[in-house]
Amino acid sequence: MKPPTGRFRKWVRPLLAHPVIRFLLVHYYYRDVIRSSERVFQLRRKLEQQGESFWANDLRKHAHILDKGLQRCDWEPGHSAAAYDAARHAMSKIHSEDLLGDASIQWAGKKIQEYEGRRACHPTRTTFARTSCSYEDLVDVMKTRRSIRRFKKHPVDDSTIRKIVDVINWSPTSCHRQTAKVYISNDPDRVRKCMDLCAGSSGFGDYIPLFFCFCSDMRAYQMPVELSLPFIDVSLGIQNCTLVAHTLGISLTLMSWAQSTEKEDRRMRKLLRIPADDAIIVNAVGGYPACEADIPARKSLTSTMTLISEKNHLPNPVNR
Repeated sequence: MKPPTGRFRKWVRPLLAHPVIRFLLVHYYYRDVIRSSERVFQLRRKLEQQGESFWANDLRKHAHILDKGLQRCDWEPGHSAAAYDAARHAMSKIHSEDLLGDASIQWAGKKIQEYEGRRACHPTRTTFARTSCSYEDLVDVMKTRRSIRRFKKHPVDDSTIRKIVDVINWSPTSCHRQTAKVYISNDPDRVRKCMDLCAGSSGFGDYIPLFFCFCSDMRAYQMPVELSLPFIDVSLGIQNCTLVAHTLGISLTLMSWAQSTEKEDRRMRKLLRIPADDAIIVNAVGGYPACEADIPARKSLTSTMTLISEKNHLPNPVNR
């Protein structure tokens, strides 16, 4: 392809600088993201038509706001009244035994009761949870985890898969919403079809035991102002999964979905039965490693961290 001529640059550059042209280009390149945001916005306009899973997300969010208020040293009766009313309303929409038995819903119910007790001047007491895991052990898990592209021909049993996914909701999430959804296949033919839809899927061995599709329930977010939160919330949980998998002898290799097309998105949803409300964040393949992998060097802490202390009020950024 020939480089742009001077005449081409003379006409094109002013066009690209025009705000209307740039708006149209942004809309074209980000149309899939905009489409997802608009779909959630329309759902929010029909709140009373939503199912129980929607209200469960809403309940966790407002119970979390109540919890933050209850932890304040300057708490007084009347604070967080709007969050309390919203939590009560969301709780009234949940009737199924499965959801009422869910630990997060029961926790939200306790926070509502705690708020009511505090409002009635009944004091409560909380304790700080401590861990028995040492710093050295946790860092060892982080530093020895590897992304592997060749796996043993040994299936991963269902109980191990459950242990890996069980920790995804134990990561921090915005307003405790816990929107992660994980769709998994251990069927070799389906796994290969899913992999073929992902960028960077070359170089793997013939046998891939597991395919994970990590998604987020978009109905829990206020669009477009919270557009980035689904990706942050689920990504934090994925890190939990990769580390726990490593402790179980399983390697999870993440595969980006950022370059996917609308056609690939539809195909993935059909293969794994993913509903339209769940946005695909990232994918992964996993299994028992059949090879070793070198340790990729990490950049230094000095080029990563800037510490501003009382003795040094001005940052000392590294030359870039």
